[in-house]
Amino acid sequence: MRGILAFIKIALLVNLLIFTKNAVKDLNDTLSNINSTIEKEKNKLISLNAELSYLSKPGRIEVLSKKYLNLVYPTVDQIDVLNQ
Repeated sequence: MRGILAFIKIALLVNLLIFTKNAVKDLNDTLSNINSTIEKEKNKLISLNAELSYLSKPGRIEVLSKKYLNLVYPTVDQIDVLNQ
């Protein structure tokens, strides 16, 4: 009788060990996927920051404002001094 109980205990422990091993493997796969996604997002962020830096250059904005909006610096005649 003790032999049967010991065998059942060992079988349960082996099943628990296999279940735990599979659960850890699944969690490691999930962690690997998350880390991969984080790296991709970091690379996107670097690219977007470089693009923002280029797009927000004052010289570039000035050229575009003159080209598309016909904006120019005001002349002396267009400037009034306000007295308080």
